[in-house]
Amino acid sequence: MKRIIIFLAFLGLAFSLNSCKHKQQEQTVKKEVTLQRLNPDEFEKLISDTLNVVLLDVRTLQEYKESHMKHAIQIDFREDSFVDDCLKKLSRDKQIAVYCRSGFCSNSAAKILLENGFNAVDLMGGYTEWVKAGKEIVSE
Repeated sequence: MKRIIIFLAFLGLAFSLNSCKHKQQEQTVKKEVTLQRLNPDEFEKLISDTLNVVLLDVRTLQEYKESHMKHAIQIDFREDSFVDDCLKKLSRDKQIAVYCRSGFCSNSAAKILLENGFNAVDLMGGYTEWVKAGKEIVSE
């Protein structure tokens, strides 16, 4: 009886150690994603490099048509095809500067882009803060 108890204890210990090892491996494999958020002045400086930076408006097409930042392309974050559209239209070789109306959706969109291998940054406060700061916009 004593041998059975010792055997079961040893077996339980072996399983728990293996489980901890597996969890530790999972944690090291998972990539830490840190999003850089820029104020309007920093964002403006970044997007002035139109050769190496893509300006991405993740608002709806209607919002984009009303007004947007010069040189921005539009991909709606709320569309189910957002990730697929980004994979088709954006280059991982360029930095992606993302904005939305208030900064909430662009924050989420930029994190998704980072997780998919893009180099993305977010405009803090979104288009609203950009306009408040008196930055250039284009109206159609």
